[in-house]
Amino acid sequence: MFRSDSNTEIFGDFVSPANYVFWREVKALAADPDQPWNPRLLLLAELGLGWAAAVPFGLPGAQGITVYMARESVDLSRLQAPENEEYLIAASNLIGAAYAFRGPRRTVVSERREEMQDAIYRIKRKVLITARMGVSLEDIVKAEERKQTSSPEFGKERTSHAGQLFQAVQQRAVSTAKKCKGGGIQPPPGFTWNQTIWTFVGSFATLLMLTRLNVHVTEHYGSDYSIVLG
Repeated sequence: MFRSDSNTEIFGDFVSPANYVFWREVKALAADPDQPWNPRLLLLAELGLGWAAAVPFGLPGAQGITVYMARESVDLSRLQAPENEEYLIAASNLIGAAYAFRGPRRTVVSERREEMQDAIYRIKRKVLITARMGVSLEDIVKAEERKQTSSPEFGKERTSHAGQLFQAVQQRAVSTAKKCKGGGIQPPPGFTWNQTIWTFVGSFATLLMLTRLNVHVTEHYGSDYSIVLG
């Protein structure tokens, strides 16, 4: 993928519209005297890559082109099929979206790092101040724990958690008891003789065909290959 401020193709002066994929022959591009000498194109041509296309993408804050390559022996009619071109255009837009995502993500990561550094600086400052005042960190932590445990919200929270746990256990016990009694659900009706016969015939025929297929595979390919039924 190459970033650009325009939709001009890097392989010439051809401008590829957003709804069209134009394939160029790599050897012809490498041998074109009007194009700058490009050793990369020569190497790609020697490696067997015969076709190249550049599909532009344009998103807020990011414009560029996606370069696709295909081998020399590819079927060009399949390469230029409308469904294949639509796929390449959609892939180019997806790549462009990922490229456009990098800038905002870099900004957010930088802001988070600055916030973290500021928080670390403030913590270090408080530690130094408390050390100068002769107060240890252990005393501060214990005082904070006493403050939290003495708060009325702390007792309510513990009580609410215990109540929720008791209700969950009670509901589970009631559900288990109902299930053991059957839950008031009647069993499904039994098969008729017609359904039973057809089920037996279908199951027997299926297993017979699978067994014959397994014998055929074993005879032709050895005992290492066989059909496994769950």
